[in-house]
Amino acid sequence: SPSNLRAIRCYEKAGFERQGTVTTPDGPAVYMVQTRQAFERTRSVA
Repeated sequence: SPSNLRAIRCYEKAGFERQGTVTTPDGPAVYMVQTRQAFERTRSVA
């Protein structure tokens, strides 16, 4: 849900980036993507 800022921030902290909002049968959702480089960066920090 685009209004769930806590979840969005958690995903951003894990290296995901917002790409936009999509409409699903359950309502709007935030489409987020994590690149391989972002994954490697967050993995090396943990």
